[in-house]
Amino acid sequence: MEPNVSRREETDSPMKAWNITGVREIMLEDRGAAPVPDDSVKIKMLKGALDTPDSLVFKGQAGAIPVVPGRQGMGIVSETGKNAVRFKRGDRVYAGPLSACGDCAACKAGRLRECAALGQYGIDRDGLLCDFAVLPQRDLYLLPNKVTDSESVFIERAAAGISVLDRLNTEKGEYVVIMGANATGILLAQLALYYQAVPILVDVRRDRLDIAEKLGVYYTVDAVSSDPLKKVFSITCGQMAESMVYALPCSLPLSRAFECVMPGGRAVVTGFAGSGEALSVNLAPLIDRQIAVSFVAAGVENIPTAINTFASGGIESDPLVTETIRFSEVDKFLADNADDPFKNIYTLVDIDRL
Repeated sequence: MEPNVSRREETDSPMKAWNITGVREIMLEDRGAAPVPDDSVKIKMLKGALDTPDSLVFKGQAGAIPVVPGRQGMGIVSETGKNAVRFKRGDRVYAGPLSACGDCAACKAGRLRECAALGQYGIDRDGLLCDFAVLPQRDLYLLPNKVTDSESVFIERAAAGISVLDRLNTEKGEYVVIMGANATGILLAQLALYYQAVPILVDVRRDRLDIAEKLGVYYTVDAVSSDPLKKVFSITCGQMAESMVYALPCSLPLSRAFECVMPGGRAVVTGFAGSGEALSVNLAPLIDRQIAVSFVAAGVENIPTAINTFASGGIESDPLVTETIRFSEVDKFLADNADDPFKNIYTLVDIDRL
C-alpha cells in the first residue's frame, strides 16, 4: 500500500518539536520552516519512541539540555535536497539514534561507530520528537513494506544485538547468558535463537521474563526466586555458558554475571553508556579464568541486517511496547515517569496523532 504523504503535509508551516529546556522542564515549540540542505531529507515523522535514555535526559542525568528528545523514529519523505539521490518523495524511512560526520577517516572506511564526531539524536543533538525532521541522508534507511511502523523503532536495538553476537562469535548450540530483560536483552535472546544459539535470559522482573517466554525464549531465570548461578549450572549440565551479555540498564550485579561464564569464555557489556550507572568488577578472576571481555555501545553498521531480520520475521517487537501515547502527551509521560525511568520497556509515540 502506498504511504499517504498528504497527511498534515504542510511542509512550509512551522515545525513543532518537544524541547527539554531544563531539568524536568519540557515545552512544545514552533520552530519555523526548516530549509533542506543539498544532502538532506525532510521527513514527516509518524512514529517515535521514549525509553530510559530520554527519561534520564529529562531528569538531567544524561545528555545535554536544551535538546529535543527522541533517539529514533520513522516517517515519510516529503522533500529532498538536490544531492539526496538515495530517497524520493513518499519513501518510508527509518532514522537511527546515531549520526556520523561522514567525512572523517573512519566514516570513509565504513566504520561509522568509530566516527570522531559521532553524536546521538535526543542526547547531545536535537532528536526526533517533532512533526517534521530534516536529516542527512546518510542517517536514513529505506523501510521495506514488511517492516511495520511500530517495528521500526526497535531497529537499532536489534542492530546492537547483532553486533553483540558478532563480537561473541556465537556458534550454533552455544549457551548465551543474557543479564537484563530490557528491550536489548529480549531482542538479543530472540536473535540468539534465530542464529541457533541457546539464550538464558536472567532478570528480577517476572513480567518481562513472561514476555520473553511468549516470544519463544525457553530458558528464563527469575533472579528473585532462584539463584541465577545455580540455574545456569543446571541448564548447562555443569559447564556454565560459553558467553554472557550484560545488557544495560541492569539491576543484577556485574561481578556475578561473569561467574556464569565458563573458563575461556566471552562476555560483552552493552546498552546505553550515558546512564551514569557505575560499573565495577574485580578483574583478577577474569584474568585467571581467561574471560575475554568487550563492549558494544551501538550497532549502526548492522542496521541494514536488522531491517532484513524484521522483514523476514526473525524477531518480534510488538510485545515490547509498554504503551502508546499521542504526540501531545509526551510532556505528561516524561513527568509521570521521571522517578522510575526503568519502569517501561518501550513507549511508542504516535507523532501523527496530536
